[in-house]
Amino acid sequence: MKHSVILTFLLISIGGFAQKSFTIVATSGEVTLNDNPVPAGQIISDATARLVIGDRNSYVYVVTSEGRHAKLSDGSYKTKTIDDVIEAKARQEGRPPLTSGLVCRLPYQVVYEGMTDRPKPIHRMIGDSLFLRWAKNPRFNNVKDPLGFSITNMFNDPFYEHKSSEQFVLINLKPFFETDNNLVIQMTDAPMLTIKKEEATTTTRIINDLQMIHADPLSKRVLDLVVYESNGMILDVLFHYNKKPLDVSSLPNDLQNYVAALANRLKIQ
Repeated sequence: MKHSVILTFLLISIGGFAQKSFTIVATSGEVTLNDNPVPAGQIISDATARLVIGDRNSYVYVVTSEGRHAKLSDGSYKTKTIDDVIEAKARQEGRPPLTSGLVCRLPYQVVYEGMTDRPKPIHRMIGDSLFLRWAKNPRFNNVKDPLGFSITNMFNDPFYEHKSSEQFVLINLKPFFETDNNLVIQMTDAPMLTIKKEEATTTTRIINDLQMIHADPLSKRVLDLVVYESNGMILDVLFHYNKKPLDVSSLPNDLQNYVAALANRLKIQ
């Protein structure tokens, strides 16, 4: 059963709040805290509590006071260990520490923001809007503008071609996805990217999770990023992060810290 409640993110002082805490972003299925249902938006700072995720079809998105995030699946977790669980999960997934960015390890002269460490063979996305930012790899110094940028299908049939001296592109992929759910991005001296339109079942599930989040527009934008990133949708993260300036100085510390950590994870070093 899904629970949808209004999220109210207030800068308030709660007894024991100086301790590490975490916020429930959204839940699906049977999620309880000390045997009580957990509403989206609840801030948990009781180190002795136990968070239980009932079965393999249940899960919860969380963001901690330090800005760590995760999608936790079935299991029983002592709340005082949530930070350790999330950190271990991040290491397993190859995510860099909170304070460091992605290190260029690719043998290409041009690298993409957010995808410079361990490139995936296929990048899934649920939206239609693509935002890519790139930079010259610090390991090389002979890249010349303009750079050729193209979108094709898997058979190299051209959909879009462009030459640009800019360091980013924003493009609507919907007309191309209507022809083929698999697209190939190629750019001069850069790694090839294969983009797959996510299957309808997964897309519907993630959209339902996003719809559980009812907050002010700025908070919701940040919390949506948590959901996209927790599901590995880096291309959706890049679009929603970059579509307009993101000033989070008015938000609570957990959301400010999450955005700062995300910015570090996207940096090209």
